[in-house]
Amino acid sequence: VILEVNHAWQRFAEENDGANYARPIGQNYLTTIEGGVNAQGGKYAAAAIAGINDVLAGKRDEFKMDYPCHAPHKERWFSLRVGPLEIGAIIEHQDITSRKVEEIEREKILGTLNRTEEMAATGAWTLDPTTNVVTWSRGEYLIHGIDISDQETFDKYISESFNKESDGEIRFAAAIRSALKNGIPWELEFSRKTADGRTIWVHSRGQRITWPDGQVIIEGHTQDITVRKTAEILRLEVEERFRSIVESSPIPTLLVDDAENITFLNDSFVKAFGYTLKDIPTVEAWQENAFEDPEYRSWVDREYAASQEITPKGGKAFNPFEIVIRIASGEIRSVVVITTPLKGSNHGERLVTLQDITARKKAETFRLEVEERFRSIVESSPIPTAHIDNTDKITFLSDSFVQAFGYTLEDIPTAKAWLDNAYPDPEYRAWVHREFAAAQEWILKTGKTGDPPRSVEVEVRTASGETRSVIAMITFLRNSVHGERLLTLQDITERKKAELKIIQITYELQEILDATIDGMVTIDATGRIKSVNRAMCELFGYTGEEMLGQNISMLMPESYGSKHDSYLDNYKRTRVKKIIGIGREVAGQRKDGSVFPMDLAVVEHADVGGKSSHYLGTIRDITARKKAEEQLRAAQKMEAVGHLTAGIAHDFNNLLAVVGMNLELLEEESQKIPKLIKYIESALSAVDRGAELTQHLLAFGRNQTLLPKN
Repeated sequence: VILEVNHAWQRFAEENDGANYARPIGQNYLTTIEGGVNAQGGKYAAAAIAGINDVLAGKRDEFKMDYPCHAPHKERWFSLRVGPLEIGAIIEHQDITSRKVEEIEREKILGTLNRTEEMAATGAWTLDPTTNVVTWSRGEYLIHGIDISDQETFDKYISESFNKESDGEIRFAAAIRSALKNGIPWELEFSRKTADGRTIWVHSRGQRITWPDGQVIIEGHTQDITVRKTAEILRLEVEERFRSIVESSPIPTLLVDDAENITFLNDSFVKAFGYTLKDIPTVEAWQENAFEDPEYRSWVDREYAASQEITPKGGKAFNPFEIVIRIASGEIRSVVVITTPLKGSNHGERLVTLQDITARKKAETFRLEVEERFRSIVESSPIPTAHIDNTDKITFLSDSFVQAFGYTLEDIPTAKAWLDNAYPDPEYRAWVHREFAAAQEWILKTGKTGDPPRSVEVEVRTASGETRSVIAMITFLRNSVHGERLLTLQDITERKKAELKIIQITYELQEILDATIDGMVTIDATGRIKSVNRAMCELFGYTGEEMLGQNISMLMPESYGSKHDSYLDNYKRTRVKKIIGIGREVAGQRKDGSVFPMDLAVVEHADVGGKSSHYLGTIRDITARKKAEEQLRAAQKMEAVGHLTAGIAHDFNNLLAVVGMNLELLEEESQKIPKLIKYIESALSAVDRGAELTQHLLAFGRNQTLLPKN
């Protein structure tokens, strides 16, 4: 029940209720609040009721909560505080509307800034040099691949950043120190590793800031420029590669700018035509030297000018044309000229290549002779060859074809006749026909006649009925207008037999490995298991299928397994051997989790060509050996104790003899003093017991049998 309200409460109530306001003295405050549970903001009303009840019931000393108040004229925010009194509770409502409005506006601004940072791939950060606390904006988290809620990853990344030794990170750290010490702002670009493993390029700028209260901080801004830097690096690489290609190109090449100056001649140009840049600094100088006849020079000039009008529009090289030039020595050469405008050039540069076709011209004269020579080579080739025309008629069989398969042109005058004889099974013949039909279709679609040939491995029947394994290749003759093609059949029967032999040897080798009592395993360069023998399965309790393809660390305790990949990477990087070729005693872990000692020997083998390595490991369970060694050490310790005991017993026995002898002499003299006799007899009895104990010790030292006594 409300007992009293202050003036501030009354003013607030009058502002909200106006003429309807009535002093609430005597009303139940909780009942009033309950009316808002089902209204807008009902969760705040329910929380307030629960908190007030807890304070009234003594369950808590204080209850606080911020809540919105939807007044008729405007929305307000209040801070509710409930404290206990002897007669109930005091409830305070503080108007925090201004503060809340500022917070909401600030959140909106921060949201806008975060979205802007995300779109621009930028971020901001501050460093408090007194505490080394780093604060990031949302953009920084996005750039560096860290979830804004993942504090552990953030702390680790910040800690590692100050200890990285890359050139960029060193320059970045030096810039921060300089700004802090000398107030010098920085701006630099460098690459760095993100928390999720990516390599990015960033543009960083920052400065030292001193607040009015004297606090000094470092403020920085980061922009992800990976795309731009990648493009720049790629552009430089392309330009360097282009210039390198042009310089090393065997085709004579020159560069011409928009002022018709020749800016570059490659070595091939100078060697082929004898002119240097000093001889032909301009296109005009080149034409005067290369085209002695004025009329011919004018024709070339017109063709060249026409190409200049066409090429900038399309950005492509104009159609090549043949010209005749005079080189520096006075010799006449035939060349094909191709002019290509360089895309993206700010100087209108053009690349001009002059391919010397003098030799080609001469070669064309001997084309028929070469064709005849080709036929002669095919006829004498050791590889069985058949020539098929566009009507599927076989027009030629080499001697090696007839000798290998026994068929003549009379037996197989057409491709169909060859298929019927070589592939008697209808289904198999249909499959072979489909394979070669697909090859022909591919050639017709791509236009790549002559290169590469299409091949397939097939079984053919010879004229004698024998079956031979061959690689059949169809090659469509380049530049043939009649669809001519060559069929070559490379006999691989013996190779297939050898392959079967290799498979058999491999199987036998696996059998030998499986019979080996030691475990044997091979892994690739990434640590993946490639093969295991039977002993490995018995030793670790896994099946072969469970191990194949898995990382070898599955067979190690966590202390070894978690570091194995890093050990392997370190060896590949440094080539420093710690186990490979040396061997070591390590621990293995079975499928059931039990750990056992083992000897491990590892040998590295390079694949064919030496492109990559794999490793062969031999594993031996040394549990029994270790137990025997422990037993041997225990026996050796007991033997050493025995030797020590025997020595001590021998010396002690000598001392007892001296004592006993003197006691006996003293006993003879003590007959005159009866009182001393019992003391002497007691001492002699102790000497006898000591002598007996000494004999037991000597027996222990000599490994004699000891009889226990009570």
